[in-house]
Amino acid sequence: MTSSPITASSITMHGLYVPVGAAGSGKSTLARAWPADAVLSLDAYREMVAGDAGDQGATPDAVAVLELVLEARLARGLPCYLDATNAEAADRAKLMAAARRHRTLTTAIRMETSLAECQRRNAQRPCNRRVPAEVVDRQFRLAASFNHLAEGFDRLISSDAVAAVVGRPGPGTAHRVLAGCHEKP
Repeated sequence: MTSSPITASSITMHGLYVPVGAAGSGKSTLARAWPADAVLSLDAYREMVAGDAGDQGATPDAVAVLELVLEARLARGLPCYLDATNAEAADRAKLMAAARRHRTLTTAIRMETSLAECQRRNAQRPCNRRVPAEVVDRQFRLAASFNHLAEGFDRLISSDAVAAVVGRPGPGTAHRVLAGCHEKP
């Protein structure tokens, strides 16, 4: 997925990190490797604007808040891990445009979880957070067909490679492992 092996020095804490995967693929678990302030979670913004992280009707308002915070953080050169499915090309295009406005390195993270495992995890979620199985199928297909080069991402890494670098994700793991690393596109 990348031209060279992933090491702590090849991953920077600066930039925009966009995990691409279906519901249940482990994006939120992987997010725990980043400092909490770097994680922009669509579910958290739904919770903030509607009082329910599973309220899909609140998505437009949650996206508006997320985009505002993303722009502010990128303008300050702060890292952003966008915790959402990011399966739709149109959604990723908006993220890429924001990153380009701020001349920010963009890294797509391909979630390597099987469809069966995504469906299993999704079925274990609380009712208000459960995604219909056919939507998970669609997200999985969209994520599998994602072409980072065609969309202009600076690099693509796998969730497995990130996990191998940072170990078991926990609060700020990536920050501790990757502190001091800096790379410009």
